[in-house]
Amino acid sequence: MTGRHRLRRRRAWLIPVAGTAVLLLLGGGAYATGLLSASAPTLPGQTAADVSPPGQMDRTATVVEVGEGDSFVIEGGGVVRVLAADSCEMRTDAGPAARDDAARVLDGATVTLRREPSGREDVDRDGRLLRYVEVPGVGDLGSYMVQRGHTAAYRGFNDASPAYLDSLRALDRDGRRCYTTLPSGPPKVVHADCASATAAGAAPLYAGDPGYSRELDGDGDGVACE
Repeated sequence: MTGRHRLRRRRAWLIPVAGTAVLLLLGGGAYATGLLSASAPTLPGQTAADVSPPGQMDRTATVVEVGEGDSFVIEGGGVVRVLAADSCEMRTDAGPAARDDAARVLDGATVTLRREPSGREDVDRDGRLLRYVEVPGVGDLGSYMVQRGHTAAYRGFNDASPAYLDSLRALDRDGRRCYTTLPSGPPKVVHADCASATAAGAAPLYAGDPGYSRELDGDGDGVACE
């Protein structure tokens, strides 16, 4: 075989090999690009509310004291009440645990506060700011808290958006358990109805409070005349 023939044969097998290498490089590059451009996976149980609370941006604020599981003091003296989350009161068995769980992620943190644009009021009757709260490294505080036994999605009237309440209720699988055992026996104070309890300045009534009764607690969540 002449040298010219050998050269032609060598070129003949080099062409398909080089083409295959180019395809592999192009394919590998596309695969790598796909990996880099893929969005981060959603964690089990995570919702949109966990990542970014709804509402309009109000301000960022530093937490200086946590009073209860659903309220805290911010720098400058304002008090924030977390929209749609309802933690056990401090006077109940589970109240201190609710406060401690909130304090674990809130103490000293700079949080983002958001207003509910459809809400009628910016503050509650105690002057607390009604806000959605976003905590660095945690996400939406309401979503974080309702997954624990001491906090539930609020059942009474409130200014949170219906869609947000639905998302909290989907996460709130076990409701709220504020007492190890519910008190038994007749209450020392009797209210004929919620109107009389409100007129007496006693509403809302929590299980164990004077005047609380199952008859006034229509949804059986341990809070009457909400």
